[in-house]
Amino acid sequence: MFDVYNIAGLMVSAVLLMFETLPPSVEGIFKPLIQMAINFGIALISFVSLYRFVKYDWNFVHLLTFILNAILCVAVIISKESPKFIYSKTQNVEKTTRIYKSLRGKYFRPEEVEELVVWIVFYDRNRVKNHQKSRK
Repeated sequence: MFDVYNIAGLMVSAVLLMFETLPPSVEGIFKPLIQMAINFGIALISFVSLYRFVKYDWNFVHLLTFILNAILCVAVIISKESPKFIYSKTQNVEKTTRIYKSLRGKYFRPEEVEELVVWIVFYDRNRVKNHQKSRK
């Protein structure tokens, strides 16, 4: 049971990191793949958990989840930092621009950095307003 929670947490982290680093032009391609991957994962774990497999070696299910966990861990560790996270923590536009340039390569658009800065400023203002309203 803990294997399922462990791999689910890692899967959510990997998907979040993937969508924070993908260019907006290809996000639409990958969004439907998330649901397909979840369905495939459920079917795979259900299939290997059948009595026929578990009867011979019940550790097979744990081995499969360990392999999937290891792959996700390596993917998350190797991935670059999210530009959105870096900017929200440091407010450093130059560092965020460098990260975007390294992620996008020749497809880098300076507008992405400007949109991110505007979004963070807008989000912070709304958060402060909502906090002040809730205190009254």
